[in-house]
Amino acid sequence: MVAVADTGDTGGRQEHAAQGDGQGKAALSSVAALAAPIKLREQTIGVVDLQETGGARYWSEDEIALVKAVSDQVGLALENVRLLEAEHEQRMVAEALREAAVTLSGTLAFDELLERILEQVGRVVPCDASNLMLVEGSPEAGGTQMRIVASRGYEEFGAAERYRDLRIPLAKMWTVQEMAATGRPMLVSDTAKDPRWAVMEGQEWLHSYIGAPLVVGGKFIGALNVDSSLANFFTQEHADQLAAFASQSAIALQNARLMDETQRRAEQMASLNRIGLSLTSGLEVERVLETLYEQCQRTFAADTFYVAMHDAEAGVFSFPCCGYSSEAGSPRRAASTTNRRA
Repeated sequence: MVAVADTGDTGGRQEHAAQGDGQGKAALSSVAALAAPIKLREQTIGVVDLQETGGARYWSEDEIALVKAVSDQVGLALENVRLLEAEHEQRMVAEALREAAVTLSGTLAFDELLERILEQVGRVVPCDASNLMLVEGSPEAGGTQMRIVASRGYEEFGAAERYRDLRIPLAKMWTVQEMAATGRPMLVSDTAKDPRWAVMEGQEWLHSYIGAPLVVGGKFIGALNVDSSLANFFTQEHADQLAAFASQSAIALQNARLMDETQRRAEQMASLNRIGLSLTSGLEVERVLETLYEQCQRTFAADTFYVAMHDAEAGVFSFPCCGYSSEAGSPRRAASTTNRRA
């Protein structure tokens, strides 16, 4: 709190209102000032400033107290606005998380779920681009890497192809290593000021980053990443929000994987039953082999198929049934052949 009776007189400064002795005197000057700080959460963010341009002026204790009260009220009002804005933002984030959970839980097709996750993440954390990585390989095999299985928003920066199906060794990704080790989100507010950040080709535009781990049953399965072209855009609050959404996404991904596996096993069992029924219903070898070929083409994704028969006495191999996929992708039968052993 500052009260100045005469800005041109170094002795014209009045004492703080709480310490004022009423002895401040006006001197010959054209300007006097009375200023009180505006504080928000114990930090000075502004000032209420009254000035007298007509001449020197002695500020009474009542005036000083009034200006102090006004500055306190301004600070309180700003704090209330901040709290209301924070509460409104929290409600919006909570609503976005709730709607995202409903959307993700209703999607069981794995590939579709990946796209839905990136659609929803922008509602939870504003960003320029996002991607989802999954772990591939095992540490024991020495082939652990991260694969980007879905990406969104990189077209604007000419990096869409760069991020499509990109594979990166885990050993080269310190951000992912830290997420896997701690289970916590990783925030890099300004990539240019973090000595650990290495700019990859196509990432020159990226100046702020958050990654959140995807964890299921205590196992790290991947990471959800959001990027911004603005330095210091992301905050710890954004990181916490992304972590909450990543937890929902990890559960949805696990459920979709389980559903895919269940459907795949059911399809395999049904195929085996069809093959068994077809084989047992045939009485001619040629017809049985033809049926086997047809059923295998429906069940397995293979470029070629053949059955080899060995005649030990004659020392020959015969191929009574063989086929291959044409360039158009449709299966075609090849003529049966016989190879004599040398």
